[in-house]
Amino acid sequence: MAYLRGKHEKVEVPRPYERVTLLVNTYLSCFDVDLAERARKAEENNEKLELRCKQGDAESCDSVTVTCSDGTKLGCIPQHEASILFRLLSCGKTLYAMIAATESRGGHPKAKIAVYMQD
Repeated sequence: MAYLRGKHEKVEVPRPYERVTLLVNTYLSCFDVDLAERARKAEENNEKLELRCKQGDAESCDSVTVTCSDGTKLGCIPQHEASILFRLLSCGKTLYAMIAATESRGGHPKAKIAVYMQD
């Protein structure tokens, strides 16, 4: 139990039931070569990436996109995993992604991401 004293004191009470759940480890599809450096920077800074969905289009290959905090679109979630994430985002759940690893194979960059739900 917290006691508040005085008029100008500010006490931040943590939400007792807030938890973060790992939903899926996957990769970015439609990942562009030009964005590989931006993805590496996001990985180094442990940046939380936003997940955005196109309303009413759950079956398209780019229904859930991954964007940086500055609005740069990095890529899309693969379609077989995007349908579940699309439904969660449509219900108002808070989802975010973090880049787990970036690698380059044969001149083609690949970014592995982890998708989390903050509930």
